[in-house]
Order: sequence, then structure tokens, then C-alpha cells
Amino acid sequence: MLNPEAALKEHLIIGSDRIYTGFDFAKALKKAGVKSGDTICVQSQLYSFGRSLLKKEDFLSAIISVLKYVIGAEGTLLMPAFSYSFCKGEDYNIQNTPSDVGILTEYFRKMPDVYRTEHPIFSFSICGKRTEEFLSLPVSSFNEESVYGHMILGNDKLVFLGAPVGYTFYYAAEEYVQVAHRFYKNFEGTTINGSKRYKQTVPYYVRNLKQRSTESERKINNYLFENGLQKKTELGKGSITVAETAAVFAGLVDKLRYDEEFFLRDREDIL
Repeated sequence: MLNPEAALKEHLIIGSDRIYTGFDFAKALKKAGVKSGDTICVQSQLYSFGRSLLKKEDFLSAIISVLKYVIGAEGTLLMPAFSYSFCKGEDYNIQNTPSDVGILTEYFRKMPDVYRTEHPIFSFSICGKRTEEFLSLPVSSFNEESVYGHMILGNDKLVFLGAPVGYTFYYAAEEYVQVAHRFYKNFEGTTINGSKRYKQTVPYYVRNLKQRSTESERKINNYLFENGLQKKTELGKGSITVAETAAVFAGLVDKLRYDEEFFLRDREDIL
């Protein structure tokens, strides 16, 4: 892995107007609101920034090195490592089941100083100061005892690199409000952790398949930006978006309590 000093000097991407370095990336993160000591959960569409100037592994390594540099030794870095194979009857292997949610999350998951939570569907990869806290949580998806639940309590930050994508955090608000278009369903299977094998039953607040509409990420993001609950700064051809979990959660809960179908997919998303 590239050390922070090397990562800051690297030429990372070509945007629409110029070349952007690791230092430019760090500066953009800070401008968007990420600071030393933060706990951040990162999702990404890295290609949105522009064309990478490094080999894939060097590029991913540089991105993670800069993230670690900005949050510092007192910070904690999380990424989703969600895998849906458990729902299809496959075993969940904490060390080996790949992340289904992007190349950066899979690269991060495999790093030597990174640990993964036990949830067989909605796991997170973690490194940094609060690793033990998150690893010790019970297996829960989106309630107050989940990873997102603890991030809300800490008013930690969601960071979207390239574009706001996969707003899974929204499900925490839906579960809290107990929206009518979702219900609890148990998924059962085997989890493997090193030499240990054990059965798990995991409740998941799933969408009612008879409900044809699903949540619209466009509407969620527009609502959050319009109400000042997300901050965005540009980098290359893309953007970095940062949101504080407690404020976002409160804003989504308030809207869902008023109209729990407000964020369901509309015609503009279908076209």
C-alpha cells in the first residue's frame, strides 16, 4: 500500500480540465467536511472523477491512503462489504466471501489491517480507532444496534466518492418508521469464521414485492441537498458528497412520518 506522503504526490486522475493529485483529493475531502478524528463510511463511483492515471491496484491504494491521511490515527474508516449470496442459500465466509458493492470495497476488505463484521448480508469492513466497537455489535441490519445505528449515535459521516450511490443508509430511517411497504423476513444459513462454522438467523426488513415501486436514490439525494443535509464539492468530472448521519437520519425520519411513500420511485426515474 502507498504511504500517505507518496499517495499525496501521485497524479491520480485526468478530469475535464486538468490532472488531479492525491493532495487535490485530500483538499476536496476537507472542503466537503471530512476532518481528522472522523469516523467515515465510504461508498464510491470512482470512474465519475475521470480517467485514472495509475494501475488499478495503485489507484485504489492511493485513494485509501489519502482517506486514512485525512482522518488520521484517531479516525475510523468503514466501507460496506455487502454480499447477497447468503440470501440465496450460500455460506457466508467472513474472510473470503467477496463484497458485491464495488471494486474499492473489495480491495479494502482484503487489506491486512482491515476487519469485517459478522452480518452475512450487510457486513462492513473497518480499520481504525473504533474497529473493536463496531466488531462487537450484535448481528442486526439497520436498527439502533447496527453499524449505521452506532454511526447515528456518534453523528459520524457518510462519504460518497464520485457520486452519491446506493443510499442504503436510508433503510435505517424506513425501519425506524416501520413503513408499510416493508416487512421482516428471516434468512437462515451458515457463517464461517476461520475454523468455526455456525448457523445464523438474520432478520432483514425487506420490501414487499407486491409493491411495484422502490425507493428513488435521485429523490433521496435531491431532498437531502435541498434541505442542507449533504455537502458537495467538485473533483475532476465528479464530486465528493459528505453527510452527517444524525442529521440525515432525523431529516429522513421526519419526511417518512409525514409521507412514507414520498421517496418511492417515480416516472422520471423509470424513463
